[in-house]
Amino acid sequence: MSSPSISFARQASPTVFDGLERSSLQTSGSWHFWFTAGLLGFLFFMTNHDVFVSRLPDYAHYDDSVINVAVGTNLIRRGSFFLLAGLGLWFALISARSPWKINPWIAVPMLGYVGWCCASVLWSVEPGMGLKRVITLLCFYVCALGIGRRFAMRDLAWLMFVIIAAYFATGLIMELALGTFRPWQSGHRFAGTLHPNSQAAHLTMMCLAALALAPGESKKKKWLYVLIAVGLVFIALARSRTNLAGAFIALGAIAALRSSFKVTLIAIYLGLLAICTGLLVFMLAGKDPLAQLFEAAMLGREDDVASLSGRGFIWPVCWEYIGQRPWLGYGYGSFWTPTRIEYFLEEIQFSIFEAHNGYLELLLGTGIVGCSLFVTLMLTSLGASAHAALKSQVSSDALLFGVMVFALIYSGSESGFTGINLVSLLMTSQMLNLALCSRAVEEGEPCAVPA
Repeated sequence: MSSPSISFARQASPTVFDGLERSSLQTSGSWHFWFTAGLLGFLFFMTNHDVFVSRLPDYAHYDDSVINVAVGTNLIRRGSFFLLAGLGLWFALISARSPWKINPWIAVPMLGYVGWCCASVLWSVEPGMGLKRVITLLCFYVCALGIGRRFAMRDLAWLMFVIIAAYFATGLIMELALGTFRPWQSGHRFAGTLHPNSQAAHLTMMCLAALALAPGESKKKKWLYVLIAVGLVFIALARSRTNLAGAFIALGAIAALRSSFKVTLIAIYLGLLAICTGLLVFMLAGKDPLAQLFEAAMLGREDDVASLSGRGFIWPVCWEYIGQRPWLGYGYGSFWTPTRIEYFLEEIQFSIFEAHNGYLELLLGTGIVGCSLFVTLMLTSLGASAHAALKSQVSSDALLFGVMVFALIYSGSESGFTGINLVSLLMTSQMLNLALCSRAVEEGEPCAVPA
């Protein structure tokens, strides 16, 4: 995608003041990075994680805590987003003198989506609830704006890797301490401190960040590749089928983007050859390859695949509600009221506060208009990130492309990337970095994390 942009870079020659300002940024960059990693990691851990989740039936709460999360009664969570907004505002002010280069392909649909969410309070079925969610959304985007402007894309990749690697280590330690890490048992799913599906999504982000960083890191390259392998193993142990498939596709997308056309063709040929060889081996051994493939795809899970782990019951009910307000939706963050949560409980026999599909979640909250704006944002970000990565020599610039590939796949079975959480914040920060920062200047900025 050719990306038209509007530049606001200073044309004056470098001055003594500019040199001092750059030196100051280089000196402060490291502690800004680690402060941001610590604050984001701590706040999202306190609001979204549970160290005892591996002991819960089906790794989920089925009590009043579901309603508390849905209606936003957690005071710690509310206060956290004001702190995040303050962090974003601080970084935005620090970066005010940095050149701007606005990419309208990303900026316009993002601004349209945020504006539509804010306007949806006017027709929300629960205006008070909707207003609180809109305030949280604005805090979220202010934080993403500040982080995206303050840090280079390489720093954002390291930020994603460091925080999620810390979460992974904490989760593994907790399961070992609680005695719940039993991968040899058929019903076990690696959860750590999150639901297994969310844990697998986090680990995928860690793997994508490591793959994007590795070619440009001479000292840490081997360790990054090792952690990609470890991450994929634990995604498989989380037994999240969509996440595992999405992880391989997204990793392959980054690798293909950085490869020559010839290398890509060879990789495709070798992959097809390996598949055909495997099928031949199974047939010679007297086994049905389709049955073996199905068992492998289930990752040892025994739930009914036809029901999509319950989604086959959830989605039809969601479509009934969408049909009642298709264009405007029920208002951003206003659909999942206690009454509707209890209705879904009666219909499907377990508590939920999300549609388990990002696109349905958007339709419920913001209607066809809001969903179209967000999907447009995802697609334009996909194209713009591919264009930027192909033009750039910086390996970490390919990260957003991989994240967008995974987000488009993941949103078909979960709502994570369309909600407000750590992975969506880091994704949005990368979008805003690409949308608002001059690439030439950004590549010359001092990075927070040393090579």
